[in-house]
Amino acid sequence: LGTLRSLGLLQWQMEQLRATQPSRINRSGLKPGARTPEFTLPRADGGASSLGDYIGKRLLLVFVQAGCEPCHKIAPELNRLQRSGDVQVLVWLVAKKVSH
Repeated sequence: LGTLRSLGLLQWQMEQLRATQPSRINRSGLKPGARTPEFTLPRADGGASSLGDYIGKRLLLVFVQAGCEPCHKIAPELNRLQRSGDVQVLVWLVAKKVSH
C-alpha cells in the first residue's frame, strides 16, 4: 500500500513538473500582423468572447493551468499591463493538462 501511495505521489509530482515546463512548440508565437486562427473562449461572467471582439486592439492571450505557480507569479504584471490601457489582456484558465 505504501508503494502504491508513493507511486501516486511520484506521478502527481511528474504531472506538476510537466505542467510548469515551458512548451517548445511555437515558442515565439505569431509574428506581428499575422492572422490568428478564430476561436471562442468562455468568459468568467458566463458569456463568451471571440477574437473578432478585439479587432484593431492590441491583445495578449495568456493560457494558464490551475495550480501553476509561475502563472500565479506573473499575475501582478498582467494586471499592470491591463491597467496601462496599452494592451487588452485575456487570461484563459485551462482546467486540464495541455499536451505540448
